Amino acid sequence: LATGGSTSRSPRQSFSNPQANASEAMAETTPQTSYAEEDTETPQANNNAMTAYLMVIALSLHSFFEGSIIGTGKDADDVWMTTIIILAHKWVAGVVLTMGFIKNHVSGYQAAIPLSVFVAATPVGALFGMAIASSASAAVCGIFDSL
Repeated sequence: LATGGSTSRSPRQSFSNPQANASEAMAETTPQTSYAEEDTETPQANNNAMTAYLMVIALSLHSFFEGSIIGTGKDADDVWMTTIIILAHKWVAGVVLTMGFIKNHVSGYQAAIPLSVFVAATPVGALFGMAIASSASAAVCGIFDSL
């Protein structure tokens, strides 16, 4: 029996499905937020964007050393095999970096320079490796290959 104009449930309704009642109560108390409402100026959002930039630095350094392996190659077969291996996984790193920038709402212009550095790191590393191979001993080339 409802009094005062409020609605009440019969005992049969409230005990018939306890999970449904719990989810209804949870839906009433849980604030609904959408992806568009997120504040990108919070410290956590800035840390996430910083993580994307740090990943670019780390993967660019990795790409530079991969390029140095190409540059210190002993023959054409060695250089081509190493190049194919690098190309087989470099595109995945590029996609992951791009997704990190997109996820953290970094604009295309702000992401273009770090991604360009990532792309250029392998050829610059290859030039560095060629310079090392032409002027250094086999031990120095081996050290750069092992990095």
